[in-house]
Amino acid sequence: MNTRTRVKHPPLISNTMAGIAFFIHVLLSVISFNFTALVNEIPLHQTNVNTLIFMVVQPVFVACLLAPVMSVIRHSDFITEFRNMLFVAVGLYVVYALADMSGMLS
Repeated sequence: MNTRTRVKHPPLISNTMAGIAFFIHVLLSVISFNFTALVNEIPLHQTNVNTLIFMVVQPVFVACLLAPVMSVIRHSDFITEFRNMLFVAVGLYVVYALADMSGMLS
């Protein structure tokens, strides 16, 4: 197909959607961390704050690992696949955190 006649479709997940999803993820991580600390009566020590930092960074780490593989498989650019993987990882974390806070996992 000629490049002039090819229709450019906008990306499925935009930068704004990925940013908002990550912001919601950070808020939910803080809420989940404080909820767990309140329920289990855990004081805020450095090791517990490190757990919070790991909870926030984990979807970004997963997206950084999977995006190069997906960009090679789908023949697309890295940033598009990074946004998609970040959105999926944050979505899965949100489902997990809500199930954990509701008591379905314990």
